[in-house]
Amino acid sequence: MAQTTESFLEKVKLNHPGILAAQHLLTSDEAESRTGITPADPFVSAGYFPGNDAAGENKITWGVSQAFDFPTRYARLKTLKKTNLKLAEMEYELTLLQLMSEARSAAIDLISIHRQIAAYKIRLSNVSGLEEAYSTMLNSGVTTILEYNKIVIKRVELQSQLTSLLSSEDQLRARLDYMSANNTALLSNVDYPMFNEPDIDLLGAELKDSHPVYLLPELRKEVAGTEIDLSRSEGLPAFELGYSSEIVGPTRFTGPSLGMTLPLWKNKGKVRKAKAGSDYEVIKAEGEFLMLEAYYGSLYRNYVSTRENLILVEKTLDTSNNFELLKKALDAGEINLTEYLLELRSVYQLEDLQIELNRQLYSLLSKLFELDFRE
Repeated sequence: MAQTTESFLEKVKLNHPGILAAQHLLTSDEAESRTGITPADPFVSAGYFPGNDAAGENKITWGVSQAFDFPTRYARLKTLKKTNLKLAEMEYELTLLQLMSEARSAAIDLISIHRQIAAYKIRLSNVSGLEEAYSTMLNSGVTTILEYNKIVIKRVELQSQLTSLLSSEDQLRARLDYMSANNTALLSNVDYPMFNEPDIDLLGAELKDSHPVYLLPELRKEVAGTEIDLSRSEGLPAFELGYSSEIVGPTRFTGPSLGMTLPLWKNKGKVRKAKAGSDYEVIKAEGEFLMLEAYYGSLYRNYVSTRENLILVEKTLDTSNNFELLKKALDAGEINLTEYLLELRSVYQLEDLQIELNRQLYSLLSKLFELDFRE
């Protein structure tokens, strides 16, 4: 019984360099979300000033102070950090979906190449057998060198195409080994992945509710709105509380201090900039939604047309793919060698088209069901 692609995809999820890098980036974002939401550290100072007058009195100072922004600013900062973290998590999920979907599509390509290689090996074996038979006939004077050369040319053509397929397989294996830490061998004897029949209405609703490409624009709008609130809070005063002492000889001066900034020009233009950024995200999100609907609608229409073409090709092959009858007709003299090779080419073209349409069909399904990989 043939295996599925699941084992290979598990290896990709654990080992893909892009996914591992995205995980480290998310860890960094998680750590960053817990920074910058508290006041600055306290400031401590001390001084010693030797006197140079006749009394020889020295001056000693010390102080401690704490600066902090207007209290509501920290609440807005915390909200912004949380929203940015949700945005980072969603971007990680999008990276995961894209890389896993890319890996599954590449696995589908490899399965398709395996089927092509198997088909070409059978064809090459059949033509090589025919070449051997015609070689015997040529030596016996039953056929001509022209007829024999037709088969040789066909065999060389098939051999060249098989060599090209094997080269493509090697290149694709190298790419898949990179994704899976050299576990492409798990795809040696697998069938195409299993998918349910897509329902465009249900699929569309699920995508809008769960797919990062739909959720990210809303999160970016939320971040932009929070940045507006944060910019407004920068127009509020900041404070500094302190306690200090100054000692000159026997005289001591000790007490608290309070300072406050006057917000005049530091925040100038920041609120307007944040509003413009928010408006940009709103307009951009509306355009992205339209593009995404068109993209997934196009994928589904391509899937439907590809499936219909595949059904038509398979029906045609069922009625024309009979190599035994074709060979018997050649042996009986009902058709000549040229007619036989032309008929063979037509059948081979249909088989190649069937393999290619299967690849396209499963590649489209893989893209439509990207959410299979969401954590």
